[in-house]
Amino acid sequence: MTQRTDLFDDLCCFFLTIRLARPTVVSLVAEVDALRAAYLKMQKHHPVTCHAMVVLPDHLHAVWSMPETATEIGNRVGMLKSRFSRALPDVAPSPGVPKMRDGERGIWLRGYDHHPIPTAEARANAVRWCWNNPVKHGLCARPEDWPYSSLHRDMRKQNASLRALHTPATGRQSRNSATASAAPSNGIATRASPAMA
Repeated sequence: MTQRTDLFDDLCCFFLTIRLARPTVVSLVAEVDALRAAYLKMQKHHPVTCHAMVVLPDHLHAVWSMPETATEIGNRVGMLKSRFSRALPDVAPSPGVPKMRDGERGIWLRGYDHHPIPTAEARANAVRWCWNNPVKHGLCARPEDWPYSSLHRDMRKQNASLRALHTPATGRQSRNSATASAAPSNGIATRASPAMA
């Protein structure tokens, strides 16, 4: 039996990294619609609180909280990988990829990296690390330039909060705030909406 460690707000928080096995064959950015659909399906069956997520061409990072312990992360990651893989066309085996088990398509590296986040301060640092990762990899000059990041979701929330503070309480919603609140809030962008929601 796994001992539960409540980290904050009765939720366990983790930093995750999930990598593709063959980034030259499949790109998470090119297939972001399939990744978003897989994430939504995972959320429906195994919900998480997504504090941050960033999708790069060959891997993704996320900061998730959930009421279960680390042993339950595997269910979520497995479902995300499986749903994404099933949505893609068949991919021929490549040299250098370990022999696939039944049901595997060789798209993802087996397993995933995860690290517990013990404090709210550590969570804030992990969120900033996610946002800055595309800059670190030379994909953009500033975090806000990368479209596949939850940074955009958080910026919209902050802007909506600031607008609410400075808008008279008339009971009517401005056109800009209605558009912002209609944007998806699941953490993964679509081609139609490149910013991570």
